[in-house]
Amino acid sequence: MVKKSKIDLNKYWSPAFNTMSEFVYLLDKGFNIIKVNKAVADFTKKDESSLIGTKCYKALYDVNKPLTKDCPYKRMLKSEKFETLELFIPHRKKWLNIRTNPIFDEKNNLIGGVTFSEDITDRKNTEKLLLKSEEEFRVTFENAKDAIFWADIEAMCIVKCNKAAGKLVERDVKEIVGKSHTILFPPEKIEIYNNMFRTHLKKGGGFDEPAEVITKSGKLKPILITSSLTTIGEQKIMWGIFHDISERKKTESALKESEEKFRTLAEESPNMIFINKKGKVIYANKKCEEVMGHKKDEFYSDRFDFMSTVEPKDHDKVRKAFIKHMRGENVPPYEYTLALKNGNKMEIIITTKLINYGGEKAILGIITDITERKQIEKMKDNLICDVSHSLKTPIAITAMALEVCKGAMQVNDLDQIRRSHAIAHSNIKKAHKDVNNILEIFTLETGRAKRQKNKKEKISLTSVINEILKSLSYLILDKGLKINIDIQENAKDVIISRKDAVILINNLLENSIKFTEKGSISIKSRLKGSEVEISVQDTGCGIEPKHINKVFDKFYKRHPAVDGSGLGLAICREIVNIYNGKIEARSKGKNQGTTIIVRLPKG
Repeated sequence: MVKKSKIDLNKYWSPAFNTMSEFVYLLDKGFNIIKVNKAVADFTKKDESSLIGTKCYKALYDVNKPLTKDCPYKRMLKSEKFETLELFIPHRKKWLNIRTNPIFDEKNNLIGGVTFSEDITDRKNTEKLLLKSEEEFRVTFENAKDAIFWADIEAMCIVKCNKAAGKLVERDVKEIVGKSHTILFPPEKIEIYNNMFRTHLKKGGGFDEPAEVITKSGKLKPILITSSLTTIGEQKIMWGIFHDISERKKTESALKESEEKFRTLAEESPNMIFINKKGKVIYANKKCEEVMGHKKDEFYSDRFDFMSTVEPKDHDKVRKAFIKHMRGENVPPYEYTLALKNGNKMEIIITTKLINYGGEKAILGIITDITERKQIEKMKDNLICDVSHSLKTPIAITAMALEVCKGAMQVNDLDQIRRSHAIAHSNIKKAHKDVNNILEIFTLETGRAKRQKNKKEKISLTSVINEILKSLSYLILDKGLKINIDIQENAKDVIISRKDAVILINNLLENSIKFTEKGSISIKSRLKGSEVEISVQDTGCGIEPKHINKVFDKFYKRHPAVDGSGLGLAICREIVNIYNGKIEARSKGKNQGTTIIVRLPKG
């Protein structure tokens, strides 16, 4: 049976309590419930009558003693004053704000209390999140790599900055906070930056601007300011993130220098160099313009098709290489045929490398003209054929002559022995000469630089010509040719090594004798400025106009049946080029004779 309380409910209880969302309950001094409001009944899911007389902690929290030693009701019973406490109820995962007031009788004796319990779980969670957010902000603010400044717009003074800000300007944070923003900038640029800030303040928006700060030691540092406006409390704040771009500037400067070096080297390169990004040419050097025939504006145009510079037969090869590069694969150098704007073709080898250009993948290409190499390869093939032919015929004839000679010796036929010996000797000399010519032209090609260092001397043309005519006299007499020599006194000496002079004049005269069956050969020299012009003119078979530009080509022969290696005039051209001279052939046509003209430095 519940003991009747001394507390007068009519005096201490208000019907309004039932409309409150807070828990309201009257307790006696023994923690027993005397009266509860509807919120308590709803919370405990019990009738009010079943709660009366039970301990408050048992009814509300289902525990057998107060939840804490610091129970506000317990403190109130002792202090006889208003007490309050914010308490977490673990098993209900609730926060309560408990407030309790003492109740006294007419004699002012404490007889109990009225307690209000408010659910503050949402507020506590919000406070917790706010604290976490503030802590995260503080940690982020203080540990940010970039300098952060807060400035009061009205006072234009710095009210807050982080450690990175102090490091940026080489000052302690205490030296910065409370000071004018002008402490951060070079004196000569303060007005410029003030105008910049005022402009953005009028617009009311954020901005990103490059600037410079000055350190305590006077050092200038380039920065990028990202700034915006905000209001904290009633204070208008302009906050700014100062990003130190010193390293970026150094990198940009180094990159610019590197690009300038690249462009200088690329522009002076003997090779064609280009950069292709996403199928579009974004750089082409001067050599590309010269060789391909397109101007840079054409290369860089959106309408320019890179594949237009590739012969159709090689399109698939070039596309596959491009795809490999885009997959990050290496592509070894490969050959294809370049299509020039003028319609000509060029055999090239291309070396490509995948590079990073402007933050994107691009292809750097270096194109080398291998037309001459291809021609040399073809000439080497011809050389093998020519050497084979040049040696095969005389060797075969020599072998046959020796067999005949062997048979003649058995019957002691001296005339046949002599004839066979003469044939063998003649063919061995021919083979020897052809081999020497072949070796000479390749020596000239591969050893030109070394040959240019040979001793250059004043050589008498008359002396060299007479020496060579003696060695060729049997050929001249055999054909009955007339030799005319006209060497002018002021054009009798040239600057050339004697060895080269002998080879040059010998090949010119041999060539004329070979193609002249009757008539004459005239050798002349004339002074032409600082050069001596030497001409060898014959009355031989002449040269048709369509062949006149080919006579100095290696292995060129007007007819396959013509004796020799086809290297005589090619050797002459190589020698003349060594001495920066000139050589040309003139003929009015078939059976009209030929004149070879050579110009060499005067001695």
